[in-house]
Amino acid sequence: KFKEQAYLSKELVTIDCNAPLKIDYDALAVKKFNEAELTRIFTELGFNRLLTQLGLTAPSGTDPAEALISAPAQDLAKPASAKIIDHDYQLIDTQKKFDSLLTDLKKQKLFTLDTETTSLNAMRAALVGISFSWQPHQAFYLPIKAPLGAKHLDIESVRRKLAPILADDSVRKIGQNIKYDLLVLQNAQMPIKGIHFDTMVASYCLDPARSHSLNNMAADFLNYECIPISALIGKGKNQLTFDMVDTAAACEYAAEDADIIFQLYIYLKDRLEKPAAGGLKKLFEDVEMPLVSVLAAMEYNGVSLDTAKLRKMSGEITETLKTVTDQIYEHAGSVFNIDSPKQLAEILFDRLNLKSIRVGKAGRSTDAAVLEQLADQHPVIGPILQHRTLSKLKNTYVDKLGSLINARTSRVHASFNQTITATGRLSSSAPNLQNIPIRTELGRKIRAAFIPENKTDCILSADYSQIELRLLAHFSKDKALMAAFAADQDIHRFVASQ
Repeated sequence: KFKEQAYLSKELVTIDCNAPLKIDYDALAVKKFNEAELTRIFTELGFNRLLTQLGLTAPSGTDPAEALISAPAQDLAKPASAKIIDHDYQLIDTQKKFDSLLTDLKKQKLFTLDTETTSLNAMRAALVGISFSWQPHQAFYLPIKAPLGAKHLDIESVRRKLAPILADDSVRKIGQNIKYDLLVLQNAQMPIKGIHFDTMVASYCLDPARSHSLNNMAADFLNYECIPISALIGKGKNQLTFDMVDTAAACEYAAEDADIIFQLYIYLKDRLEKPAAGGLKKLFEDVEMPLVSVLAAMEYNGVSLDTAKLRKMSGEITETLKTVTDQIYEHAGSVFNIDSPKQLAEILFDRLNLKSIRVGKAGRSTDAAVLEQLADQHPVIGPILQHRTLSKLKNTYVDKLGSLINARTSRVHASFNQTITATGRLSSSAPNLQNIPIRTELGRKIRAAFIPENKTDCILSADYSQIELRLLAHFSKDKALMAAFAADQDIHRFVASQ
């Protein structure tokens, strides 16, 4: 029926290599660019990596911070560190020092804060210390947990005096991934209000594709090498938690973080306010920063799970897997490790003589796409695909979800990541709530295990209807598209028909 359209579509997407074009090859030759003009434009737009790659330096009179990062890498000295830059990092380990810090802190209208904890999981982490800074190269570290015998303040005395300052929304707080600090301090009964600026989110708005880690931003934007956390807690199975680190070393590390966050705040704020940033300042202030607190509230609240339902599902899947495994062995004529791509390839392509479709670096491919192409060639393929689906659902969701329940809250607290995707979409992790299957009956059962806290409540699912096309109709004022929406037509069918 659509044969002619198919041929036309193929013709339209085929590049005509013999098109009668009059080409002036001399005009296409690469010419030397205007270095001064290119440097001016790239500096204004903040294209610092391109300046570096082209071996250009920022023009004289450029802001010192910008000049530093715009210079080519080979012309820069080795990144500086706190060891060679004068700084004032103070350890607040007595009540007298704490009172002095509070006096200074109460005078500030804006400061950075950073928490040190025992875990990367904010809902499981114990607060070890807090660092503060409100001017470059000066910071303070307040230890709340420390190795046995080391001086530190107790959480109760800190909470009593510090909590009112953190809760004062007229005092602006700055952080790096401040959502994490917000959750940690909320669990420590010292909630933060007045969240003003997140350096990680600001970097994301300016360049979603780059790394937004503190260490990488310090190196790229400030030409500064931060102390790596591994220098304090080590790596691997012998890794320490931060509460086991000597307080003097902890102070140098934690105070440096607060200091660098403050310096990055100055730099990124300036970048956002420049005309070259376009509407990014508005995006940052009106959309991304308010979202931080919303995501923190979502993470803090978490969601309840019907663990009894998950246990029942796990048992049912286990029994089904046993049956499917026996079917695979029967069709294959031998017992083998179904989860081993190498052994599976030997069974399929050597023993059963199926044709190998694709060969990769690891050998003959047995991925889902290959198996689906082989599905009608042998009865063993169907059970293998079913085995993979069931195993993934069991290991990734059914059995894993229960282990993610927080012992204190009896709920699952996923992390919603604001600065991961380059497209501006959110992602989630531990668990990935956006990837729980829905197209299969078993997938829908897994989703049904997420339940409201009370039986009188319900979980509401809401989504925009064709939001992208509605925006297109709104901004383009296309009469046909607007009429289709007004008539409640199937918009995808309508667009395809035009």
